[in-house]
Amino acid sequence: MRRIGGGLLIILGIGFVAWSIGGRYVVLPGFLESLESGAGSAGTVPEDVETWRVVRFLLWAYSFKIGLLLITLAMLLRLGVSRKRFASYAVMGLFYLAVAYAPMAAPGIVFGIVGTIMAVFIVLLMMDVPSRRPAGSPFVSRRELQLGAYFFFATATHMLCGFFGTRIFALEPEKMIAYELQEDAMTFAVHILIELTAGWILLFLSHRVGGGVSTTSGT
Repeated sequence: MRRIGGGLLIILGIGFVAWSIGGRYVVLPGFLESLESGAGSAGTVPEDVETWRVVRFLLWAYSFKIGLLLITLAMLLRLGVSRKRFASYAVMGLFYLAVAYAPMAAPGIVFGIVGTIMAVFIVLLMMDVPSRRPAGSPFVSRRELQLGAYFFFATATHMLCGFFGTRIFALEPEKMIAYELQEDAMTFAVHILIELTAGWILLFLSHRVGGGVSTTSGT
């Protein structure tokens, strides 16, 4: 059953990821048109847009994250994690989706401080410091931490594409200002910062644990 369930999650996940790539050619023209008319500025949804178009846009906006979450959960099933642990990861994934685009803001100094913290973890990884203390963890396995790190690296990469591309227009600041997307730009930047930080910390921790726990316990 785990193999079948994992396979179904992978198929669904790939489908969502494929929609995030191909759907842009269906969804973005209408989104760009709303920006040009000023109706969709500052990330708002125009009142005269049909409900199904709004649902289609939201499904596309979240499709990559949903697909990646489903694939990650499938990999956790293949690891043989317990039902309780799997349910916990699923709840954490749903919470992430709920706040994935939540408005956020931070002063410039926060980016400097958090960037320095990331740099420390990166240098420690490059110096191979974690491998000198390969102690096992009674709470989580190395592979689980690695999956978490890869998940956040992938979501941050996806956010960066939108940040520089046709969602925030960071490479075309005149459009960002014209479409009043400065607040959205700040939200994207903070989310990217959080996700990159989480990814590097989880990757660092994955190098510190040994064989990890027996993931099939407590089913």
